[in-house]
Amino acid sequence: MAAEVKFGFSLTRISTEQFATFEENLKENVEVKQSITVGIGHDFKNKQIGIFTKASFEQDSPFLVIEAGCHYRIKDETWENLKTDAGTYIVSKKNIQQLVLLSLVTMRGILHAKTENTPLNKYFIISFNISDLIKEDYIIEVDTEP
Repeated sequence: MAAEVKFGFSLTRISTEQFATFEENLKENVEVKQSITVGIGHDFKNKQIGIFTKASFEQDSPFLVIEAGCHYRIKDETWENLKTDAGTYIVSKKNIQQLVLLSLVTMRGILHAKTENTPLNKYFIISFNISDLIKEDYIIEVDTEP
């Protein structure tokens, strides 16, 4: 069995893509529903992967929406190890899950900072099993080499 290659990366940028509150939509004693979505993108030339996590808190309609982007630079050696014979690059489900987990933790911090000392600070992003959200490897199709 071949040795597993370490997945080397660094967080290069954090962005708040969206933050909106609609306190007029918040009702007391009404169940709050939360939805979480994840978007994944890449910048092939710069060997970067972007993870965009979004959470929406709603009752009859949304009262709090947050989306954060975490931009990761993949180390050169790791990037080369992602390349397949077919010319695509594959980031394993396990490694994407790791990046998503870090991105969700980052979004939780942004949410706390933006709602601190407000009535909305009592709403947290729920904990859940990341494998329920990310079920496949991330495949980067490349038309031409950089």
